[in-house]
Amino acid sequence: MLPLKDSHINEYLKYKRSFRLSPLTHLKTNIELDLFMRYLRSKNIDSINVVDEKVVRQYLSSARKTKFWLTRRVRSFVTIAYKRVLLWNYFEYLCQMQFRADNPVRSIPTPLLPKKVPEFLSLRQAVKLLKFVVKNKKKPHQYQIRGRAYIALILFYGLENHEIFRIKLKDLDFKQKTMKIRKTHFHDSRTFPLFPPVDKWLLAYKRIRPIRRSDRFFQNVKTSSDCGFMTTRGYLQVLSRKMRLKLSSKILRSTFFSFMYDGNVNHRVIQAIIGCHTIETIERRSVIASSRKKAAVETLSTI
Repeated sequence: MLPLKDSHINEYLKYKRSFRLSPLTHLKTNIELDLFMRYLRSKNIDSINVVDEKVVRQYLSSARKTKFWLTRRVRSFVTIAYKRVLLWNYFEYLCQMQFRADNPVRSIPTPLLPKKVPEFLSLRQAVKLLKFVVKNKKKPHQYQIRGRAYIALILFYGLENHEIFRIKLKDLDFKQKTMKIRKTHFHDSRTFPLFPPVDKWLLAYKRIRPIRRSDRFFQNVKTSSDCGFMTTRGYLQVLSRKMRLKLSSKILRSTFFSFMYDGNVNHRVIQAIIGCHTIETIERRSVIASSRKKAAVETLSTI
């Protein structure tokens, strides 16, 4: 590092080591400050007191237009926001130690970062998935009937894996057309009506379900199968390769939320369906309200 004479870099790094930060964080701080000092020397700036808001803005703008020297990958908005935070901490230290009178980064607002949008299936893709699961409708395989029932519980009810695999035989009442979901650490207990075609798919799996001592509705058939006792990750990965479509339990659940928001369902209603404790859990997923919003955010992230 080639710091300026009045930059007090060594004192600042010693001050940072007093905090319980990871070695990677200290390394990033050292690298970013080194890049900033190199930029100041390239602009013939020999004093840290001369640096003002305009110089910092020009540095962040130039960093946004350049690429990483190793991977040649264009820097993202997150990288620029991280650079701003590091510079803010550095100049704030100089102000507190009375090495400078002001912090030039204070007046620079935090850049607007694109939100991370969860992946979800469209209506056409969801219908195609349910049809692809059971190809042979005359003599479907046991795993196909089990997989269709599992996928339907996520797409139609928004259940999570730990809720699905806790369902017991006595929780399903096909006469009263009800299904009871037990209380977990993150979700409340609730009772759902069994509506077609989910009731037929669940009843079809109950009829061909292997008879064992376990009272769980979904149980493992073979220890070496793709359908584990508490997960179906392997089964969804097989479907993903065959359909050439990215599938996971998280994507299927995000599909449920997207259908609810596209149908203008109230937040409170969705909260009652999934049984979450707070409304903030639902509001976090409002970013997937429509495919237009997802496309807009993806376009913003590529700028």
